[in-house]
Amino acid sequence: MKIANLNKPNVKYRYYIGERMVVVMAATVFSTQLQKLRKAKGVKQEQLAERLGVSTQAVSKWENGSYPDGDLLPQIAKFFDVSIDYMYGNETKDKCLEEQVRDYLFEKRWQKENGTGLDRIKNFIWAMQCSMNGPEGQYTDYIKHNKAHCISGSEIIFDDGFSYMRTTDDLEYYAMLQLPEEGLEKSFSDLAGIARVCRCFGTEEALKILFYMMSLKGNESVRPEVISEQFGIPVEKVKGILEEMSTISQYCSFVGKSDLLLVGNQKEQIYSKNQAYLVQVLLMLAAAKDIVEPVGSWNGLCSTGNETWTDREKVMAMGGKKDE
Repeated sequence: MKIANLNKPNVKYRYYIGERMVVVMAATVFSTQLQKLRKAKGVKQEQLAERLGVSTQAVSKWENGSYPDGDLLPQIAKFFDVSIDYMYGNETKDKCLEEQVRDYLFEKRWQKENGTGLDRIKNFIWAMQCSMNGPEGQYTDYIKHNKAHCISGSEIIFDDGFSYMRTTDDLEYYAMLQLPEEGLEKSFSDLAGIARVCRCFGTEEALKILFYMMSLKGNESVRPEVISEQFGIPVEKVKGILEEMSTISQYCSFVGKSDLLLVGNQKEQIYSKNQAYLVQVLLMLAAAKDIVEPVGSWNGLCSTGNETWTDREKVMAMGGKKDE
């Protein structure tokens, strides 16, 4: 077998099997891009060939270093929703707005200039709120309002849910709720469980204990006696509140419980926090504060319809799991 490298563009080498010459093409930017796009789209060479009206062998050659006829390039680019320049590596693939936002936030996530990563997310959320305000959705810069002068927020009510943002200096948060297809009645059918959560935080003593638990660092645990001494709450009552907080979820609660081994193989229960499960608790407390001190003025307030969020007949049929 004779091999010859002719150093010609796109030709890696040629070799002969008997009298037959075989040409091996070098990969090009075009061939690499084409193969990448085809695989990303989940299309076989045969399917692409059929779509373009060419043979499968032609597509195979393109992916191995040759080029299609010029009049086929627009069809190929259109099929993969890219520009012809992109096929030759001269520009990046067009990205949808959501992808651009994702890339921007990912790139800037740990950079401290111009605010934290959460500040950047907040600005994008504010832009979404502005998009629903007025006939043209005019954008205005996000302003954190001084509670002493103005309590402000933005609320957009849709037939299938709402988006809400509070913008005061003492409390900033965003919430979005989309109604499930099966209705709120089914989502909130465990009335007893929800009522149990409300009772768990239904006293000032319980809230003080909750905020103390939030102050614990990741490697810290606390004995009920310590909290009792801090707040002057009877130790048995502290134990009862902590026990309820640690067992309120059937999966994993925001308060963890473990055994501390004492002398004589005795055990004592100590408590820690589960940071990841505190998010829902803080959202609930933020909403409670917002009810007590509601937004008094609005940067944006609109409603798209008069649909109800619950069905009266379904509400009348709502039950609830009984407390054990």
